[in-house]
Amino acid sequence: MCIRDRLKGCFLGPVDWTGHKLEGAQLQGVDLQGADLEKVCLDDADLTGADLRSTNLKQASLLCAVLLGTDLSDVCLDEAVLTGAAYDVQVAVCSGSLEGADLGAVDWTGAKLSGARLQRVKLHGATLRHVDLSNASMELADLTGTDLEGSCLENASLAHAVYDVEAFVQRGWLQGAMLGDVDWSGLNLANGQLQRAILRGARLEGTRLISANLEGADLTHANLSGANLNAAVMCTARLQDAVLHSCTMQATDLSRAQLQNADLRRSSMRAANLSLVDATHTCFEDAKLIGAKLARASLTNANFAFADLSNADSVSYTHLRAHETPEHLVCRLLLEKKK
Repeated sequence: MCIRDRLKGCFLGPVDWTGHKLEGAQLQGVDLQGADLEKVCLDDADLTGADLRSTNLKQASLLCAVLLGTDLSDVCLDEAVLTGAAYDVQVAVCSGSLEGADLGAVDWTGAKLSGARLQRVKLHGATLRHVDLSNASMELADLTGTDLEGSCLENASLAHAVYDVEAFVQRGWLQGAMLGDVDWSGLNLANGQLQRAILRGARLEGTRLISANLEGADLTHANLSGANLNAAVMCTARLQDAVLHSCTMQATDLSRAQLQNADLRRSSMRAANLSLVDATHTCFEDAKLIGAKLARASLTNANFAFADLSNADSVSYTHLRAHETPEHLVCRLLLEKKK
């Protein structure tokens, strides 16, 4: 099909060009609303100012195509390849036009893409340094090899996205991100930066989080059983209904954390800081709290059966006595003995 210069600005309507090869086509200003261009080859084509609203470009090839000023509203670009293409990044991304597209190693350095819709997008090796991706939707996105240095992902949703977890966490690229119920069991995330990360229902069994920063993180209903959290910073973290039994938490900072209904059975918490925590209904059964700081902690109905609280400082056990069981009595007597 020879459709070069003579189609500029034409109204073509919902044509069916499925599978056609239109490399280098000059389609400036054409109206292709509702057209079916599935698997079409538009490499090096010029679609400047074209109207592609509701066009089907599934699996199309747009290598190095020019899409400046092109209306991509409601276009389908699932599995389309746009490597090297020229387009208005902010308009295309924030309108959701690029959902599912293969964008290759794009360079969006410094772009303002707050609220971007990038579900299922493939960004292999892309450069997204210092990009504002706050509140972006990036579910199922492929971020393998992507450089997010200095970018903001505050409240961005990366549920089921693909990326190098250990590298992203170590570099602090997931701070404030909504990560969903990820399974990071057994990973080495020591010294990781996960401040304000939202990890509700996450699986972190046996994960190494030594000296990790989880300040303000949301770990509600997360399973961290057997995790190593020595010297981790978890102040103000949300750990309601979290499973933390058999964890190693020596010198962990849990000050002002929300621990209601959490399971901390058999955890080793020597010298941990639990000042001002809300541990209402929390289970510390058989936990080792030697030298722990519990100043002004809320311990209403907490279970300390057989817990070791020797040398714990500033403990007020008024709440313990209100619902004292024989096991709680053992704990209280240990406290009274040290006095």
